[in-house]
Amino acid sequence: MNPISRSVKRSLRLILMIAFIVELNGCAHTPPTTRTASPTSPETRPTSSTETAPTATTVTTDTAPPAATEPGAPFEVRLRYVDTTNAQIITATEPLVVTTPDQGLKRLPEGRWQIRHRTTRRATIVHPVYAKAFAHNETRLLAEERQRFRDQGYSTFVTTMGRSVTSSKGVVYDGRKYWLGIDRCATEQEAARLKEKLRGQKVWAWTRPEIQRPSEGTLTFHDGSGKAVLLTPTPVRVRSAGAVALEDARAGKAPIEVSGPFDMELDRDGHLAVLGELPIEDYLKGILPAEMYPSWPLEALKAQAVAARSEIIAHAGGKHYFDGFDFCIEQHCRAYAGDEGRHARTDQAVKETTALVLTDGDNAIVPTVFSANCGGWTENNENVWDGAPAPALRGRSDHHGRYNAQGNRSVEKWIGSKPDSFCAHDGQYYRWNRSLSLTNLSKRLNSQYGIGILTQVKALERGVSGRLKAVQLVGSRKTVTVRKELNIRRAFENLPSALCTFSVDRRAGVLHVRGAGRGHGVGLCQQGACGMAQAAQQYDAILLHYFQGVKISHI
Repeated sequence: MNPISRSVKRSLRLILMIAFIVELNGCAHTPPTTRTASPTSPETRPTSSTETAPTATTVTTDTAPPAATEPGAPFEVRLRYVDTTNAQIITATEPLVVTTPDQGLKRLPEGRWQIRHRTTRRATIVHPVYAKAFAHNETRLLAEERQRFRDQGYSTFVTTMGRSVTSSKGVVYDGRKYWLGIDRCATEQEAARLKEKLRGQKVWAWTRPEIQRPSEGTLTFHDGSGKAVLLTPTPVRVRSAGAVALEDARAGKAPIEVSGPFDMELDRDGHLAVLGELPIEDYLKGILPAEMYPSWPLEALKAQAVAARSEIIAHAGGKHYFDGFDFCIEQHCRAYAGDEGRHARTDQAVKETTALVLTDGDNAIVPTVFSANCGGWTENNENVWDGAPAPALRGRSDHHGRYNAQGNRSVEKWIGSKPDSFCAHDGQYYRWNRSLSLTNLSKRLNSQYGIGILTQVKALERGVSGRLKAVQLVGSRKTVTVRKELNIRRAFENLPSALCTFSVDRRAGVLHVRGAGRGHGVGLCQQGACGMAQAAQQYDAILLHYFQGVKISHI
């Protein structure tokens, strides 16, 4: 090729690149407006799992997606510690420094403080309708699809979900996703009508409530004698040289101790919310004892630490994005016990795996989900949740045998065989039986599905592990189909897993359920990790067993 041809091709590539960047930067990235202005400036035992200070603003449009972090910058998560309609009580061992929007810095002595809130105006909510989602490396598809909806007359915008992190060596691990929105509706009813219209075009749209204008109100700080010492508009930032104990953070449990600054503001419902940032390694130390028993082998704890770190980064800026934080501290996200809930062995597991995550070939951090016990075979992610198949989350054997899960007889034989799997040592959930009263179950199912008296349960579809994807409930009034793993488990009085079989005994009035495992079964099997560690397997081998096509990377 001659130099002129090469020059022309380089010029064409440059023109196309510039045009694409202009198109992407034209996307409307709408930040959640619960992120109210920082006053300093002008989110039980092992169970299945599964930012900067807020800035007050109204919805903006046509801004570029957020950039990746600085190389080697620590990854922090924003937690909501408290969400309450009651007064919030805090106890400080050192004086408090409260930064208010209108009075600047106010110093309060150490001791017990009660903070009462008064909401003068609740948040204004809009309901954006999203048509499609794209991975961080699908920006060209995003631009094309956006233009297609523009041609139909929609006013499109793009919301960037998730976050990315840059390693000390400058490698960007990008977990961002782009949600293509086509309209912001004033009411849920308008959004529902638009979703139904799109359904007719084979577009399966969804919506999320978004705060257009945040709640407003005041906070009053009362000292130990009940005297009102400080009245201030929201939000405020509170700092102290010592730890501050937050009551009401966990209902019926000990207060959470917070060592860093925290924000007090009003959420979309006008409730008092307490939020703060926490380095991910400190966050891990506060959640790992609740994710896996500290008494388990260290290599299992290390595998759990890497999986949890990866899962946290992959889902930060996701579920609670529109509320202005990453995670809450309840099981809804993951249980966080604070500094007082830490354990020396889980702290060691976090320390020995510091900054290690699982990544795929596209340098994206893998959403490394986990459940308590896979029952001997893990499941494909798309058979449990909505979404495209994830290469790392493929179902596989947790033992050395073979098994065809497509037929009900094969599943019955599999559950009855109790094969020698890594998770087989769990005597409570590896294999289990339930006998449910047909009378009580019929009442429960009838109230939700209107089927009348339950007469039969038919398994319609199963995943690769044998977990049910759809069941048919045959009743005296009508027959209905229940889909999705969690819905099926809940329908039958919260079964441990959907890897199960049913048989109706009408004479005894009982539905017999035989099953295997506990939880959704996707990704890491926690009991299996324990079994592999007991068999002298190292944490990296454990992770590579449960997650396919991944590598361990240092962020």
